Amino acid sequence: MIGGALALSGQSKLVGSVVTGNHALGEGGGIVSSGSVQIRDSKITRNTADTGGGLYADNAAVAEFLRSHVTANKARTTGGGIFAVGTVTLQKSRVTGNVPDNCAGPATVPGCVNKVKDPAAIRR
Repeated sequence: MIGGALALSGQSKLVGSVVTGNHALGEGGGIVSSGSVQIRDSKITRNTADTGGGLYADNAAVAEFLRSHVTANKARTTGGGIFAVGTVTLQKSRVTGNVPDNCAGPATVPGCVNKVKDPAAIRR
């Protein structure tokens, strides 16, 4: 695990937190999680990494977002907002404006919408 700001394992809670302006050379510019994490009433913004700019949820992770925002994060490869190998759920939360995409990974993030930002990519 790398994690620009936080590397979490076991059970964790972030309540009313702001994770911003962090960088990781590998996964999880803001947070890397390999355990159970609840992110409530929080913001994950302006973090960067190779994969999972905001959050990298590994295969053992269970991440639950409640009334939180994941915005303006960047990944060099994929998963600008969230890269999910483990389980990620969004409840009354938004994942928007991340580059190159909002959510990616072998696991899906229900409720996360990816939009093509490069109009030229539509024509290919």
